[in-house]
Amino acid sequence: MTLLGLRCRECGAEYPVEPLYVCERCFGPLETVYDYASIDCGHLRQAIEAGPPSIWRYGALLPVERVPAVDLAPGFTALQPAGRLGAALGVRRLYVKNDTLNPTWSFKDRVVAVAIAAAHRFGFDVVACASTGNLANAVSAHAARAGMEAFVFIPSDLEAGKILGSQIYGANLFAVEGSYERYLAGTTLSSAALAVRVGRFDWGVGAQALDYGSEPEVVPDNTTGGRTGIPTGATFAAADVLGISSLVFRTGLIAVGTSAKYARQMIGGYTADAWAGDVGMAIAVFDLMAFGASVQNLGGDLGEGARLPRRTRVGFTMNYVDPQGGWRLLTTLEGQWPSGRAAFLLTGVEAGVVTRGVGIVGRAGYAGHSAPSDASPFTFGAGVELGALHFDYAFRQFDVLGGGTHRFGVRWTP
Repeated sequence: MTLLGLRCRECGAEYPVEPLYVCERCFGPLETVYDYASIDCGHLRQAIEAGPPSIWRYGALLPVERVPAVDLAPGFTALQPAGRLGAALGVRRLYVKNDTLNPTWSFKDRVVAVAIAAAHRFGFDVVACASTGNLANAVSAHAARAGMEAFVFIPSDLEAGKILGSQIYGANLFAVEGSYERYLAGTTLSSAALAVRVGRFDWGVGAQALDYGSEPEVVPDNTTGGRTGIPTGATFAAADVLGISSLVFRTGLIAVGTSAKYARQMIGGYTADAWAGDVGMAIAVFDLMAFGASVQNLGGDLGEGARLPRRTRVGFTMNYVDPQGGWRLLTTLEGQWPSGRAAFLLTGVEAGVVTRGVGIVGRAGYAGHSAPSDASPFTFGAGVELGALHFDYAFRQFDVLGGGTHRFGVRWTP
């Protein structure tokens, strides 16, 4: 199968087959693009069945060719019957893939085998990774087999057994006082908006800032062989900023609007920006229902280095009770079509009691994902209304990493 190139999962930018791993326009991940139309399924099946007893039997579906001189032959591990677990789960025939039979006893050998083959193809003689154990061992072993030098960054409190699994292959180990999780937990999202109505026109402005926090810059300490670091006194920071201005014209049951937005990404001393615009229309049938459609981020690649990917949205909202009464009950259904990614649906419900401008409402939402994500598809929240003042809260959990995102908002509608 022919490898055509690389494509950004977020913005769709395309690149030739080069040693790149991140999009230069939006910092999104790059994925391999194949010529699937050229696949002969019958021939492919025969090639897989006749292939070696390792991951390389699927070589026609991998982005690089096998290099026997650097190969540790991972993959093709045994399937172990799990009858009792299957009975507990109601599965008649259940098997567990035993990847402890791989060269360094984990599934990380599979991806590292492909990465080392790619590094060999592009002429690299040094590989590096940050790991909490299994990846460190795999990189160290495969690099030793390929005659490459390995640099591995590990947590300072990593178990001795995992450290030994990398040391025996001669890797250069660097202990780091930190973890992956605290960067996720320390991120702050702030937003603010203001809107006014003049006749049939509504005008608004808003801003949003995503602050990833800052960390002290550290250089290797030569007295310990580079295994610990010395702070330089400088800091490394990263943030995303978005500003938007909108104008809406209303006549009868119809409203049309447009907006302009500016985005800036800042990572250390590097900055990138982008300009874009939105257009949309909405039709409201009194207070019973509303239909809306919009196209976002037109011209999203205008600017210097950053990109706002185009997105089309169509939504419908239905109100089930008299909004002038004390009860609230409404639902929303929306479809989104991001550029270069699969379409997905969002749905939500709001219910509560509000009397004379004072009350409480609860909200729940579900969002399908157009790309793999650890974020839960469900969001839960609530709001308190005190006349013209509104307080809002929403929570979304991370299924694997744990924790979640908390969002708080304050609105004033005089």
